[in-house]
Amino acid sequence: MTVEFGIFDHLDRGGRPLDRLYEERLQLVEAYDRLGYHAFFSAEHHATPLGVAPSPSVFLAAVAQRTKRILFGPLVYVVPTYSPLRLIWEICMLDQMSRGRFQLGIGRGISPFELAYNNINYTHAPIIYREAVEVILAGLTSKMLNHDGKNFRFIDVPMELEPYQKPHPPLWSGANTPQSMGWQAERGINTIMNSPAPVVKQGVVAYTEAFRKKHGEAKPLPKLGFARFVHIADSQEKAIANAKKAYASFIDSASALYRRNRVQSLNFPPDFDLARGSGALIVGTAAQVREEVAQQLAVSGASYFCARFMIGDLDVDAAIRSAELFAEHVVPHCRAALAA
Repeated sequence: MTVEFGIFDHLDRGGRPLDRLYEERLQLVEAYDRLGYHAFFSAEHHATPLGVAPSPSVFLAAVAQRTKRILFGPLVYVVPTYSPLRLIWEICMLDQMSRGRFQLGIGRGISPFELAYNNINYTHAPIIYREAVEVILAGLTSKMLNHDGKNFRFIDVPMELEPYQKPHPPLWSGANTPQSMGWQAERGINTIMNSPAPVVKQGVVAYTEAFRKKHGEAKPLPKLGFARFVHIADSQEKAIANAKKAYASFIDSASALYRRNRVQSLNFPPDFDLARGSGALIVGTAAQVREEVAQQLAVSGASYFCARFMIGDLDVDAAIRSAELFAEHVVPHCRAALAA
């Protein structure tokens, strides 16, 4: 089995001034590009310090200009909050500007609060999402857009823009449970989970079965993977100290809307020890991290590992150092172990 290593970034504010945050993140992406990571993905969140790139296309246009090789995209565009026509244009522009490096992440939105701020009922979002995806894919693959549906109507709209990649950029999405894999599998969408490695394994099996049933044995399987917070330092003590403080900052941002709305639920382990114990946060020296990453990849059967090197208010130089150590010591070890 072969495995690719990419990056995911919430663009969590972490107490930074916004101008500094955007520049530091672009410096990070330049480092990821230099270090040979497969792809960079940014989140989309609204009205929360958890993510301050609510217009991913704006940030990713800068990424296109500051990098040369790395693939990039949103993970995900919160599709129900967009006009499908507008999103088609933005996708085409980013794909053309990067000469085919754009990756199209799509989703319905995970936060009911953020959807409500956009005047979208959380229970209606899946229906809007699936119809909007039909419109977007039709617009990316035709010269004239025609669609007459429940939520959207477009009649003879000229598609003057087109994507660089044909028929369209690769599709990516997230999944919360193995049971939700069927829709992605039928459409051949690369999929990332946040679940523990044994649950990811269930998702890989469910996806593979649904994909083979729809597409047969000859078609290559899309990338199936999971995301983890990762921090490496030159000593275990330094790595733990850095990551413990940074993860507390991240949880403060991730829980902001839940606190505001007086809801206890949270999509991440609420403290450092729980995150580390569940495998969601991998911390230590390069040798320690490479063993845990290799073990989780082996258990999960995944073909993609998405690292979150920037955590909360972590110093940008520490995040770059962590990414450098991961690229040098973890990536080649894991590839060799899985090949064997």
